[in-house]
Amino acid sequence: MKPYRFFLTVVFLFNLLSCHAQNNNNALVEIQQADQALKQHPKDQQAWQKLYALMNENYTKLTAAERARLRKVLQQYGIWPTGTLYTANEPGTKIIIKGRIINTEGKPIANASLNIFQTDSHGYYTPLDSIEKKMGEPDARLFGFMKTDANGSFEIHTIRPASYPMQYDGRTIPQHIHNNITARGYIGKNLQMVFDDDPAMNAYWQQWAATNNYPVLRLDNEAPERAATVLIVLMR
Repeated sequence: MKPYRFFLTVVFLFNLLSCHAQNNNNALVEIQQADQALKQHPKDQQAWQKLYALMNENYTKLTAAERARLRKVLQQYGIWPTGTLYTANEPGTKIIIKGRIINTEGKPIANASLNIFQTDSHGYYTPLDSIEKKMGEPDARLFGFMKTDANGSFEIHTIRPASYPMQYDGRTIPQHIHNNITARGYIGKNLQMVFDDDPAMNAYWQQWAATNNYPVLRLDNEAPERAATVLIVLMR
C-alpha cells in the first residue's frame, strides 16, 4: 500500500472510531439525564418512558451492570397501570393486552405489581442471544413494570413476540409474554401468556398451559387494534 493511501486509511478508521465513541458518549449522557429527570419527577410517566426508550434503543452500548441498575430504577418508579414496551422503530405486530387482577371473591386487587418481559419479533430476548446461543430472560430488552389501578386493571401495549428460534426437546416453544405478579397479602404468580392462534400451540402445549393455569390470549383481529383481554385471580 502506498504511503498516502495508508495515511488516508488510518485517518478514515480514526474518524470512524471517534464518531462511534462520540455516539456512545452522547447516548450515555442522554440516559444519565433521563435517569435524573425521572428521579426528580417520579410521577411523570413520560419521564419513565423516555428512560425506558433510551435504554431499549441503546441496549448494546450499556454494560450488563448498567442495564441492571437502570432496570431497578424503572422497577422502582413503574407505578402506572398502562405501559408501552416498544419504541418507534420496533418491528412486529402491535398488540394490546387489557387485563384485570381480582381475588377469589371477585374483588379487584389494586396496586398489584407486574413485571413483564418477552422476546422480540425474531424470538430473542436480547440482541446478544443469537451470538451467545442462549435466551437472556433476566436481561430482556422488551420489558415493563406496572401497577394495577383501583379497579385491578392494567393495559400492556407491546408487539406480538415470536417463538424461540431454536427448538427444545424437538418442540417449538410457543409465543409467550412473561407476566410475574405480586400483591401484598396474596400469593404471587409467574405466568406465561400464550396465544390461541399460535401454530406452535399443539395438544402438548395446550395441556402445558392448562396444567400451569397460564392465560391463553385471543386477539381480536377484526378490530383496528389487535387486543386481547385476560382475567387473573390471586389467592391469599
